[in-house]
Amino acid sequence: MKFNFFHSELHKDYTLNFQRVDGFYQYPPRVESLTHRCGKMPENSHRDLLAKILREYNVRLGAPEDVLENIDLLAEPGTAVIIGGQQAGLFTGPLMTLYKAMDIINRAQEASQKTGRPVVPVFWVPGDDHDFREVNHLWITDSENKNQKISLNSPFQTRPISFIPRKESFLEAVNALEKKTPRGRFKNNYLDLLRETGQKSGSLGEWFARIMISLLGHQGLILFDPMASGVAELKKEFISLFKPAASDFYQAVSKKEKELEEAGYHVQVQKDNRHTNFFVILGGERRPVFKQGNRFQSRGGDLDLTEDEFWDLMEKEPASFSPDALLRPIFQDFVFPVLASINGPGELAYQGQLRLGYRTMGLEQPPLFPRKSLTLVEERLLRHMEKWEVAPREFLEEGEKLWDKIVFRHTGVDLENIFNPSRREIREIYEQLMAELKNVHPNLEDLACKNLKRILKEVDYLEGRSREFQVEKEKTLSRQFDKILNSLYPGEKLQERVLNVFPFLMRYGPELLGIIQKGLKELKEEHGFLTTDGRWK
Repeated sequence: MKFNFFHSELHKDYTLNFQRVDGFYQYPPRVESLTHRCGKMPENSHRDLLAKILREYNVRLGAPEDVLENIDLLAEPGTAVIIGGQQAGLFTGPLMTLYKAMDIINRAQEASQKTGRPVVPVFWVPGDDHDFREVNHLWITDSENKNQKISLNSPFQTRPISFIPRKESFLEAVNALEKKTPRGRFKNNYLDLLRETGQKSGSLGEWFARIMISLLGHQGLILFDPMASGVAELKKEFISLFKPAASDFYQAVSKKEKELEEAGYHVQVQKDNRHTNFFVILGGERRPVFKQGNRFQSRGGDLDLTEDEFWDLMEKEPASFSPDALLRPIFQDFVFPVLASINGPGELAYQGQLRLGYRTMGLEQPPLFPRKSLTLVEERLLRHMEKWEVAPREFLEEGEKLWDKIVFRHTGVDLENIFNPSRREIREIYEQLMAELKNVHPNLEDLACKNLKRILKEVDYLEGRSREFQVEKEKTLSRQFDKILNSLYPGEKLQERVLNVFPFLMRYGPELLGIIQKGLKELKEEHGFLTTDGRWK
C-alpha cells in the first residue's frame, strides 16, 4: 500500500490501540473522557484577566458578536474550552489548519452536550513561532495542473510571526494567487477578503488571525495569540509556577522519553539537556536559551546570565520569553480551563513525553483528540472516477500504478499483465539454461546471468516505450488521470498537508465551509474522502 495515514507507530497505536500507549497519556481519546475530566478540573484563577485579553485581541481582529459572546461565557466560572492551534501559514496555509479549527468548533459543541457544562472553542495562533520559512508560503494547483508555490520574502527569518510587520509587498501574494488560479464564481469575493484583511493587519500573524475570524468567527471561534497585549501578566504567573518545578519537570520528561524509546517508539523532541525549555526575544529575534555550566546563555551569546539573574529577568520581563514546543501545551493548559485539546500527529508525540511533566506543576494532562483528516474530492473530477469505476482512495493507495488498471478498463490492454508473464518466462528459461551451462564451464553461469540482466533491461525499456505510446494514444485519459492524482495526492503527500483552501472557495463559495465542517463532524474513520457537495466516497 502506497498511502499510509499514520505518521508513526505511536500515532497509529494512539488512534487504534490505545491500551498499548496508556502509560504515556492521562486519558484515552474517547468522548467518555470528557465527563471524567470535567469532574477533576480546578477552577481557573485568572478568568477575568484572560477574558479581558481575549476581548481586546478579538475586537481588534474585527470579531463578530458570536465570538464576543463566547468570551463573556468564558469569563463565567465553570466554562471550559476545547483548544488547538496551528502555524500561522500564508492565507491560513494548508487545508489542515481550517480542518483543525472546524474540528475544535465541532468538539466544543459535542462536549457541551455531553457534559452539560458550557464549552467554547479556542484557536491558539502561535504568534511567537519564529520559523518564517514554514509559514511564508502556500501551494495551489494552477489551470495547467501544475503545483505552484506562492511565497513571501522577509529579512526577519527568526522573528516571531506576530512581530513581522505586514509590508505592502506581501499583498503581491494576493496578485499571484489571482494570476495562478482559474476563474471561479466567487474568486473576486475571496481576493477582496484577502486584500482587505491584509491592509488592516499590522503583522503577518495578525493577517492570519483576521482571515480565520473572517471565515469562522460567525461560529464563535475565539482566537488567542500568546504575543497579544496583556499576556505578559499570565506568563509571569506561569514562570513563577514553573521555576520551583523546573528540575522535577526535566526529570519527568526524561523519564518518559526513556520509556518511549524502550517501548520502541520515536521520541518527537530529542531534548538537549542544556535547553531550558524557553526562548528569549532579543532585538526582535527569538532564540533558545541554554544552560552552559552555571551560565544561562542564548544562542548567539546576546544573553549571558547566572541562574538567579535569568529567573529574575524572566519574572521582570515575561513578554520577552516564550515556551518551547514541549512546554507550550502546559502553558496553554495553565492559561485556559482546558477540557480537551485537538492535536496533530506531531503534537500527540510531544504529549507522550509530558504526562508526568504536567504533574510536576500541579496540573493534569487533558484528553487529547487526534485532529480529523480528510481529502476533498471535487465533483468535476469524481465523474471521471465513477466512469472508470475507481474510488478516490485507490489513487492514494496505488498512485501511478492505478493507470494500468484504468487503461485496461478503457481499452482492454493491460501492459503489466503483458510484460510480467514474459519476464517470468525469460527468467525460467535462463534458470534452466544456467543449470545446464555450469556443467560445460563454471564461467558460463556468470556470463548467462549478465546476459539475463541485459535482456530484462531491454524488456523494461520496451515496456517504458509502450507506456509512452499508450499515454500518447490516450492523451485525454492521461490528462484526466494526472489531474485527479495531483488533486488528491499532490507531490505524493496528503492533500490537506499541501493545498490551500482559497482556490476551492473561489470555485465553490462559502457553502463549502459548511459542507466540510458537517463532514468532519460525521467522520468516523481515520481519514475520509468528502466530495465538494458533501458525500462520502
